[in-house]
Amino acid sequence: MSFSHRVSDLVDASDDGLHAIGSSWERVPLGDVCDILNGFPFKSRFFNETHGVPVIRIRDVTSGKSVTLYSGEIPEGYWVEPADIVVGMDGDFNCRMWPSSRGLLNQRVCKLTPNEEFLEKKFLAYALPGYLSLINENTHSITVKHLSSKTISEIPCPLPPREEQRRIVSKLDKLYECTDRARKELSHIPSLIEHYKQAILAAAFCGDLTAEWRLEDFDDIKADGYLKERRNSAKELRSSSGIRRDIKTSMIQRDKDLAHAVAGVCEYQPLPNSWAWIGIGEVFGVFIGATPSRKKLEYWGGSIPWVSSGEVAFCRISSTEEYISEEGLVNASTRLHPIGTVLLGMIGEGKTRGQAAILDIEACNNQNCAAIRVSEAGFPPEYVYWYLVHQYEKTRRVGAGNNQPALNKDRVQRLLFPLPPPEEAVLIVEKIETAFRWIDSLSEHVCQAQNQTTRLNQEILRRAFQGELTLRDPNDEPASVLLERIRADREARPTDKRRSRNNKTATG
Repeated sequence: MSFSHRVSDLVDASDDGLHAIGSSWERVPLGDVCDILNGFPFKSRFFNETHGVPVIRIRDVTSGKSVTLYSGEIPEGYWVEPADIVVGMDGDFNCRMWPSSRGLLNQRVCKLTPNEEFLEKKFLAYALPGYLSLINENTHSITVKHLSSKTISEIPCPLPPREEQRRIVSKLDKLYECTDRARKELSHIPSLIEHYKQAILAAAFCGDLTAEWRLEDFDDIKADGYLKERRNSAKELRSSSGIRRDIKTSMIQRDKDLAHAVAGVCEYQPLPNSWAWIGIGEVFGVFIGATPSRKKLEYWGGSIPWVSSGEVAFCRISSTEEYISEEGLVNASTRLHPIGTVLLGMIGEGKTRGQAAILDIEACNNQNCAAIRVSEAGFPPEYVYWYLVHQYEKTRRVGAGNNQPALNKDRVQRLLFPLPPPEEAVLIVEKIETAFRWIDSLSEHVCQAQNQTTRLNQEILRRAFQGELTLRDPNDEPASVLLERIRADREARPTDKRRSRNNKTATG
């Protein structure tokens, strides 16, 4: 541990107000009122997950739960009981009152046992994180930071009168219960927001969002005319591109039975009379990209944006991580797609498969995502994008397989979606994005509220340790008298006991 200052010097130099203490309080080195026990180097060959007793390791200090069992010989004196204070001595120097069942104290974790005649355990538990954080911020290391128990013993612990400690702990418990409850309630909101977004999308793609629009002005507009025009365009496109297979033989028709046969891509549901269920490939060109040879350096580093599947992550794409040259484009089976093309991830067990993106630039793509040329069909690409967002989980199930889960061109072409007239699709996109802007604004307020609960806890602690949270009782034993009793107790200890304690705290 590269630590060049005494802890008391750091506390004196701190200007955040978190380490100031009440004017009538005292400070005492933590080692004078607290036993500090370093963990034991239990043999890792006896670690397992099926039998033995729990071992508290550094990672467990953060989680509050041991996941490692020890089946070897157990030495005496290294047990941690529930509510004991433990400190992780590597990394970020986390600490907590142990919330789980008893376990063994492993090396690089220490246990603090305050003498509760002088120092309330829970008072120490509230005070300690701020001091460890200060030490952590001033500990420099090129690898993992290390904390010694000697440094812990030097922490200038605030020392109010003993009864005032109890009052402070009681007040902090009540206030923290309120902020914890607020944080818990706030934590539910993101999932509620996600459900609300899905409800908006569900309403959008069954026609509910634009029901009044159809009744008032455009009920006579049909998708059939647009669909017929797009089928003719698709036929011409297939003919001009040399595709021999008649794609209509692989298209799913719009009757109920065949719609259900699409492995749950979308559930067949009644649509407005002016809409139609249709396969994506019937109205839009679908293309699979390619990766130019990595062995040909001249194929890379050009000016043509090239999208990898990892960049298709429910977003708009205005730049890419890699670019290819004109030579790379010519010598690979990929195409340059127009602005407004919707990309769909096809490969992978992670999140990529089923995610979509909209091109805000002309770009080509790799073989792991499909390019759906929506904009060139005179249709708003955002409509198809939001529908793919809505159908994300179902689209992923279509691509599930025994080996590497994947969609393919044929499956993408056969994905059903509800086709409204283009005019109505534009209005639907507008309503979705207006609603989502409001929801995203709400999400920002939730994040701000969550951050405020953290700041509120810090302010509560600051006031608590400056003696501003509770009223003083003139009948309390003064902190100065308490400090004298601590010093007298320290001097009265047998020399060998003090030496034993010093040996404990100086190691580790």
